[in-house]
Amino acid sequence: SPVDLHSLLIRGTAHKCGLQYVPGTFSELLYDKDVSKEISKYNLYMSLLKGFSLKRFRPSPALVDLLSIKQFPFVITTSFTPVVEQTMNDIWHDELSVMRFNNNPK
Repeated sequence: SPVDLHSLLIRGTAHKCGLQYVPGTFSELLYDKDVSKEISKYNLYMSLLKGFSLKRFRPSPALVDLLSIKQFPFVITTSFTPVVEQTMNDIWHDELSVMRFNNNPK
């Protein structure tokens, strides 16, 4: 059965930061006052990015089916996980064009 990657990483990070509860979302995790005391947001993002790059995680069959539909050649995602992009690359190969937007004021 597919692994819920987001929940797994949120749980692991919450445990690493010593939280007494498991946040429901990445936003809740990143903006928790106790997390910000333990680890900088940059280090937390980098830690999560490393977790997402693990090869053992695969997209769900439903995601593969959705991204394979030729009538939807344009996909926007706000996730920083590579799962959607990797899946689309596997499906579309050279037809895939990726654009990234980073709203970082620095």
